[in-house]
Amino acid sequence: MGRAFVSALWGLQDAHRHPGGIFSGQFTATEAAAIAVAYGLFVGMVVYRTLSWRDLPQLVVDSAIKTAIPMLLVVAASMFGWILASENIPEEVAEGLLGITRSKLGIILIFNVIFSWRAR
Repeated sequence: MGRAFVSALWGLQDAHRHPGGIFSGQFTATEAAAIAVAYGLFVGMVVYRTLSWRDLPQLVVDSAIKTAIPMLLVVAASMFGWILASENIPEEVAEGLLGITRSKLGIILIFNVIFSWRAR
């Protein structure tokens, strides 16, 4: 167990270094991410010897794919929000709800009926 702990110290150092650097103002979150990548490559290639130079192109491709997927969701949500705002849909929905009832409790009940019906 002691040998495993000593071996894990390289990775544990990384988890404490970056938040400390961000909170102390030494670097930004983006810079911390770049430092984490460089440190991870160093530990993987030099300390643990589990990465090689041949592995890097595939690692870059895999990380690009895994980054692109959530970014597509962000782009789609941004476009959807822009369309809603440009067509004044939130105002129309608010006017429609206020046309039914002006009671806060009534609006909450309407939302509960709509969203509980949809969940089934």
